[in-house]
Amino acid sequence: GFTIRRGSSADTDHILEGQNGSGTTTSIGTGAKLLDSFSTSVYRSAKYIASSTSATDSQYAEIGLVQNAGISTVSVYNIINTGSNSVKFYSNTSGSTVYLLAQATASSNVRIQRTYFIV
Repeated sequence: GFTIRRGSSADTDHILEGQNGSGTTTSIGTGAKLLDSFSTSVYRSAKYIASSTSATDSQYAEIGLVQNAGISTVSVYNIINTGSNSVKFYSNTSGSTVYLLAQATASSNVRIQRTYFIV
């Protein structure tokens, strides 16, 4: 399950899933995999913290995503790897929905936490 907590201002929605913000786990491979989606009429941007693990390596990354007028873009930063495990993150907008996608160099499990910023 998950808990939605409204921020102290009316500008953010915090989504922390599982115990201690452990996040949702998604298995991904070398093809594109959907990690999250949201409505363009509700949220302007999102910040994600992602932790991924393959059979031999781990990766941590932070992702900023912003959308406006049918265009979305991401910035991936604070990337830390224990080896060659590499997960790439990108976005796509279709109609009134923004998608966060991921693709790995090897089969991996990705866990994310997210914060949304309302329009």
